[in-house]
Amino acid sequence: MRWTLKDGAWSSGVISFSEFPLIQAVEARGALLEWNIDEPERSRPRITITDEDECDWLWELIGEPAHVEFVQSAQNPNMRKAFNVAAQWNLETLLALRKLAHGQWLRDWWPTSAVDGVPKLSDEGLVREMNDVAMQVETIVDGYQFSRTEDTSVSLNRTRDNQAQSDYALVAGTVQECAITGPIFSGTSSPAWQGLPAHVVDATENPVHWHVEAAPNPVLDIQVLLADKQSNGEGLEVRVLRGPEELAHGYLDKRGFASVPLGLTVAEVWLQDWTDVVVQVGVDVNESQEVRNRIRAFAQERLRARDRLSFAEECVALY
Repeated sequence: MRWTLKDGAWSSGVISFSEFPLIQAVEARGALLEWNIDEPERSRPRITITDEDECDWLWELIGEPAHVEFVQSAQNPNMRKAFNVAAQWNLETLLALRKLAHGQWLRDWWPTSAVDGVPKLSDEGLVREMNDVAMQVETIVDGYQFSRTEDTSVSLNRTRDNQAQSDYALVAGTVQECAITGPIFSGTSSPAWQGLPAHVVDATENPVHWHVEAAPNPVLDIQVLLADKQSNGEGLEVRVLRGPEELAHGYLDKRGFASVPLGLTVAEVWLQDWTDVVVQVGVDVNESQEVRNRIRAFAQERLRARDRLSFAEECVALY
């Protein structure tokens, strides 16, 4: 087990992905443990020590000799920026921590979509089971962090220098009837999952539908597919962009609909080239379709998986 010093913190292990939705994480006392989402259940995490004194439980995970060796090496002023210890992993503790990280990921990033056939998971059920798992490692994690049920958008993954986006996360979805018809020009777009509140918008690709109307007043109508009839899109900001230029902006109503005045004459609307116009919903975050596709593929794998990481909600989701 190799420890390296980076930005003043000791860490071990490697994470292949840099995008938050592709990482599963659990916050322990004095440390953050992270896994790539598609790693096997017994994979070793990347451990980042945030407080060496608080992290006095480390021996429970890697063995007492390895913990003692870590403390001695980390506190040695002559120690270089990297050293090795011989870890003896406690697999039951490892699995419990990984399952908590997996459960938190399910709450934050599970791509619920009626369009794609990905069923919704009960947050209440996930929280209940996560608290049971947390009891197994109560000296390592604080179970209260899993008690929130109203807003799952603050992902533990976002503890890593992403405070500006900390109130946003994965969205969920179902098809709704669009109220827009007869456009001059129409289009679709995909919002960044990291730029939306959790569990509001369908996680399918291109859930944002828009069109341009010239009469009686030039407007751009937007309909966003919401998660279900209980989802409320009210207050989500929408921006109509051509490159860096903002043509118009507005806010969705609770049904996920917005009619945005364009500030153009009818003649100007007909003369505009709408092919390079983008409708952005939520916060502007640089996120690729590949990231969302990886999550969708992982979700399909989880629906078929029955392993030690599986939650009851995953197992019953299709029934």
